[in-house]
Amino acid sequence: RRRRDEGDSDDGDEPPPRRARVSESGASAAGAGAGAGGSPSAAPSASRGVHIVRRAELDGVSVVLKGYPLHDAASRAALEREIRVVNAIDHPAVIKVSGFAIESGVAPTAWVELPYAARGDLQAACSGGDAALPAWEVQSLMRQALCGLSALARAGIVHKDIKPGNLLRTGDGRLLITDFDIAKGADEATVTGGARGTPGYMAPEVQMGGSSSHASDMYDIGVVLHELRFKQPPAPPPPDAMGEAGELAHSIPADAEEPLASLLKQLFARDPAARPSAEAALMHPYFTQSLTAGLVDRGELVERDRKVKAVRDALASVRERHHWAHGEETSIVLPRHGIVAAATNAFAGLLVAHDGKRLRRRLRVTFAGEMGVDAGGLTTEMYHLFFSSLAQGDDGAPALFEAPDGGTWLPARDADVEACRAVGAAMAKAAYDGRCVTAPLCPSLFSFLCGVAPTMRDVQLFDPALARGYAQTLAMAPDDVAALGLDFEGLREGGADVVVTAANRDAFVSLSIARDLQGSRLAQLTALRDGLRAAFAALSAEVAPLLELLAPADWQLLLCGDAYVGADALLAPSVWRNFERDEAGARTREWLEAAVRDMTADQLRRLCQFATGAPRLPPADRPLKLAAWRDG
Repeated sequence: RRRRDEGDSDDGDEPPPRRARVSESGASAAGAGAGAGGSPSAAPSASRGVHIVRRAELDGVSVVLKGYPLHDAASRAALEREIRVVNAIDHPAVIKVSGFAIESGVAPTAWVELPYAARGDLQAACSGGDAALPAWEVQSLMRQALCGLSALARAGIVHKDIKPGNLLRTGDGRLLITDFDIAKGADEATVTGGARGTPGYMAPEVQMGGSSSHASDMYDIGVVLHELRFKQPPAPPPPDAMGEAGELAHSIPADAEEPLASLLKQLFARDPAARPSAEAALMHPYFTQSLTAGLVDRGELVERDRKVKAVRDALASVRERHHWAHGEETSIVLPRHGIVAAATNAFAGLLVAHDGKRLRRRLRVTFAGEMGVDAGGLTTEMYHLFFSSLAQGDDGAPALFEAPDGGTWLPARDADVEACRAVGAAMAKAAYDGRCVTAPLCPSLFSFLCGVAPTMRDVQLFDPALARGYAQTLAMAPDDVAALGLDFEGLREGGADVVVTAANRDAFVSLSIARDLQGSRLAQLTALRDGLRAAFAALSAEVAPLLELLAPADWQLLLCGDAYVGADALLAPSVWRNFERDEAGARTREWLEAAVRDMTADQLRRLCQFATGAPRLPPADRPLKLAAWRDG
């Protein structure tokens, strides 16, 4: 029968049966094929023996049905234990058993329903005939695996058999950790079954008869990382290896680039205590320095959306548990007039609540003096009204944000620091609640979150007049620059004695932009950043390491990109020139329009982000027009 969702009543009624269609069927023996949940030739857990694997559709959704012979009560108990271990972890990188049934008869069979991983396991990518994966994809897969291992570690579960065959890829590129037959919990002194792991993927201490641990799982992930990157198992160190090399279980390839080589050294440490935890490994420079930079210039597929999706998945997991499992709510009453001051006080109160419990609850919004029950719509309206009012003062009070000449917004230089901290908390809470920040924030704000200096484009979006002045300075003749009599005072130490010349004007403009967009409002930006990160940390401990992986554009997409962007809305005002002169031009236009319609929601938002600086459609009075010209 289908697994009950958390919170379902257990009144004895069976869930309704689902419509099923079996499309493929086969048998598999232990050690063959892909891991559980993969293709129809998927292998069982290490100790299960021969079993039946069927690909099926249940209510139109592709799944894998695996049939395990139940030889005795012990085999049934072992299978049920594995299901309990799997379903105890609520994480998108850990496979879920979504159904379980017993088929009685002469040869009883237990049927387990698992997600269908259309791209199979990582075995071929590690050592098979497939071409080596690009470095950025290896990084993405290993990041997901470590996020899943971090969730296992927090639950006190040691997997004990991390290997390519137990790491699956779904059709949309997500990674799933599977095969928990020999996993053990932190309170288990012995391992169920006699298997201890897979040769070639066993840590040195396990090979010597020691116990498995989270550290041995990290050694296993190092072997997988090596095989994904170099298409071969790691080699043992030379017999006469001394010093650091003698402390490693494997030698590091000479062509391993930094920081990959540094990470492999940590994972291959002979001493389990010297290996990093999953969370610590995610903070290693190998993961914090995104390998997707420059993919557009090289014409490769951009996979940056996976980072944003990982954060959203982590927040959604917490939200679902607390919104629907506990049913607790936080009620706030706000006035429409003067909402900025009232809302900042409310979010500041949520931020200081102990252990983030109130922050994780569902919001129930009421506008003062109005009737109505908030079923979600009033919360959406509150966020929109609050964020869109940040550049307006309440009852004569100074505005928290400024927008010169109608440009994008930044915290005002004299804005209250604690109020800015509350705004940061409100942004995190909005992302958690599945809403977006509707204020047209300047991209330099998101650059500040990542410690990145602002650019000329940021100035153009924030203050066009200021940007024109800087552009004129860059375009001046050398003698005209010297005639301005400018210096670096306030921009660098001893700057009053450094005159701006044609040779250093680029540095002068860059430092001036950093001062105008970030340095002059440093206290306000710092408070907003601290409130944002503190709120995310209170909402979900899993999110903190993921946030370190985000680039400025990722932050903007995460916080501001949940607004709907439709392909037709982008294509309707588009301009096409010289495409209708012949059949080839008409076909090219059709292909380009089809490519836009095939984009995912986040790809459409990134297209808007590229064109306008914001991951959403501009206001109706300033429509975005895509223009395409055909040469000749």
